[in-house]
Parts: sequence; structure tokens; C-alpha cells
Amino acid sequence: MMYLGLLHLLVILLTFFAVTVTYPMFELSMSMALLLAVGVTGIVFLVLYVVFGRMDPAEVKQYRPCAGGWCESKYHQCDLGLTKIPQQPVNTYSNLAFALGGALCFFWFRTPQSLTFMLLMIALCVGSALYHATSTRWGGQLDVAGIYAVFTCLGVLAIFLFLKVGPILQAVAALGLGLFSGWLFRYKYKGDMQIKIAAMLLVIYTFTIIGTSIWKEWKTSGWLLIGSLVSFAIAFLIWNLDKSCKFPLKRWGHGFWHMLAAVSCTLIFWAIGIL
Repeated sequence: MMYLGLLHLLVILLTFFAVTVTYPMFELSMSMALLLAVGVTGIVFLVLYVVFGRMDPAEVKQYRPCAGGWCESKYHQCDLGLTKIPQQPVNTYSNLAFALGGALCFFWFRTPQSLTFMLLMIALCVGSALYHATSTRWGGQLDVAGIYAVFTCLGVLAIFLFLKVGPILQAVAALGLGLFSGWLFRYKYKGDMQIKIAAMLLVIYTFTIIGTSIWKEWKTSGWLLIGSLVSFAIAFLIWNLDKSCKFPLKRWGHGFWHMLAAVSCTLIFWAIGIL
């Protein structure tokens, strides 16, 4: 519960920071937006670093030996128990890519929808980091909740391409439905997550592609969607190679999945955001 409290505090602080620092009364260059996004990502890293430093591996409950079957966990002899936190450093901190992608979208677009996207991407970052750091059941639930929240958010925003709804209502709906789906499906981590993610992506791509056709923005949004699709395809390939420890960089397989998935989600939001 303490860690969930810290997550809530982080979200509140980031919301305050985002609203006060980037109030749209001046333009931001891409370099400045990236710099601010790096700053937010740095804050998330520091919070995670402090939390992990205060966690005692012997007191962590619901440890699941070698949960997920990631190659890095096997590299660190996960079958011997939780001896350090984070147990999987690469798989843990590579999740910062989600925070970076979400923050970059917010500081560039500075819209209510981009704020919602940033907050949910940070929630996914923190949840997945806790999961890979502790290999626990509750960590897995936070990870899965973050995945459903982000993809639900993107799906809702894609559907809103067809509706004349104000940006604040879009943001509230995306945030509310994203959090609800995360809470509702937090236990749905059994089975093949790749199939579930692919199904959610199919819905998102379908509505976004139709939306780009309606708004006649295929030249820009279309290429962003193609880039996102290619990135996800490579990410899924690496995911499977990592599961069997056949990826050339043994400890980095799932870490590359995190980074490429973050890039793909960012590109999808960008394609929606410019419409």
C-alpha cells in the first residue's frame, strides 16, 4: 500500500508540475519539450530508485520465482529467491521509456488528452518497474493494469476521432475508462498477453486509420502509424526471442520490448494528436 501511495503522490506532483510549467501561453520548441520530458523521466527514476532502496527483499510478499520467464531473471538466478531489488535491473529501468514518451507527447501538444496519456504512461512505467524489480503477484497486477489503461486510453481517443467532443471531455473519458479497465482486468495476466495486446492494437489501428482517412491526414498520421506498427512487430519478435533466451543481448531482450513498445504507443498518440 505504501508504494501505491507513493505512486499517487507522484501523479499529483507531476500533474501540478505539468499544468504550472507548461501553461500554453508560450510556444515550446521540440528540444525544449524533450528537455522537460527528460526532466519528468528523471523524477520518476529518482522516486523508483528511492523506493527500491528502502525495500527489504526478505519482507516482500507474493514472490513468484522466475515470473514471466524473462531471460534476465534467469540470468540473475531467480529460482534462488528474491535476493536484491531490483531483481531485473534492465527490465526494470527500461520502463522509463514509457514515462519519457508520455511526457514528450504532453510537452509538445499540451492538451488535456496528452496530459491523460502522460499520466497513464507513467503509471504503466511505475507498475511494470515494480513488477520486474520484485517478481511479485501484486507487481504483475500493477503491470497488467498499466497495459490495459494505456491501450484503453488510446482506443478511446481513436474512437473520439469520429465524434465532435471537447478536449476536456475526451481527456476525462480516456482517463476514467483507462483506470477502470486497468482495475477491472488487473488479474488478466494469465495466458498469452501478446494475443491480448495484439487484439487491443487491432481496435486502435482500425479506428485511427479510418479517422486519418476522414480527416485526410494520411501523409503524416499514416507514416506515424506505419512506424508504430513496424516498431511493435520488432518488439514482439524480440519478446519471443527473449523468452527462449535466444536474443543476442541476453539481459536486454525484454528491455528492448519496453523501449520499442513505448515508441509505438507514442507514435500512435502522435498520429491521433495531430488530427
